[in-house]
Amino acid sequence: MPVERLYNFKPGTTIRSAEANAEFNNLVSGINTLEKTVDSNKTASNNALNAHKTAATLDHPDGSVSSAKIANGAVTTTKLANGSVTANKLDPALIASDISLNQHRLNSTLDHPDGSVTIEKLAPSAIETLKNSGGMVKIADVLMSGVTTINNIPQTYRHLKAFVVARSLLAAMDAIFYIRLNSDTTNEYWLYSSTTPSNSFDLARIPAANADAGFYSTLELFIGDYTNTNIAKSVQIFQISKGQKAVAGTAFISGGTFNKTNPVTSISFHTSSGFTSDSRVVLYGIK
Repeated sequence: MPVERLYNFKPGTTIRSAEANAEFNNLVSGINTLEKTVDSNKTASNNALNAHKTAATLDHPDGSVSSAKIANGAVTTTKLANGSVTANKLDPALIASDISLNQHRLNSTLDHPDGSVTIEKLAPSAIETLKNSGGMVKIADVLMSGVTTINNIPQTYRHLKAFVVARSLLAAMDAIFYIRLNSDTTNEYWLYSSTTPSNSFDLARIPAANADAGFYSTLELFIGDYTNTNIAKSVQIFQISKGQKAVAGTAFISGGTFNKTNPVTSISFHTSSGFTSDSRVVLYGIK
């Protein structure tokens, strides 16, 4: 309430001290009342402001928080309700990209470039599946020179098969092609066509330095059940060879038995004077 005067003092009138004292007391009382009112209103205002600040739900009118008032990055994934972002809110280019990715995933034929799936991209389980698929798996691919040995043959296959293209450097028309297992040089190699053992299999002859230029022999070597410790190791060779244009070549199957039951862990190939630089052996494991 406003502070009201007690007396209406006019110029030229006499003011008694009691009246002046009463007037001043009234003024002081009014000011004190006003101060209390201000303090009370201030406390109420502060309480209301604190309640506004700490309210669990923002107490502004619905729709009053415009986009400009929302800080960049303020809306995070965890603040979005499941299913709240509908398709019409997404960038059409993003939707098209997602559709394309799903089509890529669901294609019955992998739509990557041919040859792009290298062995490094395969999971160990996938590699093991391929190994167990019944086909041949390459173990080694070696250019031959002198005595050429493939060591550390894995013991995880059933049979071994090697493909050989070879020519000797011996100054002759042809040369003997020798095979040893496990680098064993004892007389335990028995050819099917002989009753006398040898210290290696000499089952084939290959063109040598005096044969027509570019003529090589091709051989296919098979060793069955090579990890079985209950049986001697049987070897079979199929060979095609021709050393001169004017002379008929040969094609034959031969073989023999290595009279030891040890698993085959290495195979050695050699010929007199060594092999030409293009001679090669490729070894495969067969499940």
